[in-house]
Amino acid sequence: MGESAGAMSIGTLLGMPAAQGLFQRAVLQSGAGSDLTTHPRAKKVAQALLAKLGLETSQLSALADVPLEALLKIQPELGREFGGIQAFSPMIDGETLPQHPSAMIAQGSAAKVAILAGTNRDEWRLFALMSGAPKVDEEQLKRIFGDEAKLALAMYTEARADKSPGLAWIDIMSDLVFRMPEIRLAEGQVRQGAQVWMYRFDWESPAFGGGLGAAHAVEVPFVWNTLDTEIARRFTGDSPTRTAAGRPDARGMGRLYP
Repeated sequence: MGESAGAMSIGTLLGMPAAQGLFQRAVLQSGAGSDLTTHPRAKKVAQALLAKLGLETSQLSALADVPLEALLKIQPELGREFGGIQAFSPMIDGETLPQHPSAMIAQGSAAKVAILAGTNRDEWRLFALMSGAPKVDEEQLKRIFGDEAKLALAMYTEARADKSPGLAWIDIMSDLVFRMPEIRLAEGQVRQGAQVWMYRFDWESPAFGGGLGAAHAVEVPFVWNTLDTEIARRFTGDSPTRTAAGRPDARGMGRLYP
């Protein structure tokens, strides 16, 4: 069971031959095995790690003796240098991960694993909030859709009741990074005859003046019924509803699709 990068890790495990038969069920919250790195980037990260530890390539076995504290200190440094979480993402090496996880899953690598997977309605709002108000990233929009960028944004904007281009951008990124990878993973499992359930978490948080909505990670304290903790209240506000904690099918909180 995992959320965000944890769910992406589980999605990757579902496609790994060495993991077959080790677990019977998996829960993927807001993530699938889609966020992979490239071989050149992985090589650069590995070389930088060894350099920071004062090790040579020939001393790979010495990594097992490096204190955890030293690795944790270096981790954020590598993240800043190599694109955040992607610095540590899995890669297709032809052995541990022969193909993309979604391709492996579609071929039956996890056919006997029952899956519960889903996303939050406004996933990207959390990341947009970190950089200010929701705002369309024109350059990234162009990279995603090419010549159809304006049309795609217009379609997403028109689909919203508030007709907000900024929030339409939130919807686009939520679909791209979270929702569609989850759906593709689930579709691959369904074709193998596996048990699959999907959900969408819709509860809107009042925190940050309502700016979070049903953002990334807002569902976590409801899943674990830890609404009274300080870190949970940062996401849910001071008086969150408790109807979903222990009742994943509660009316108004989200939807569960068999």
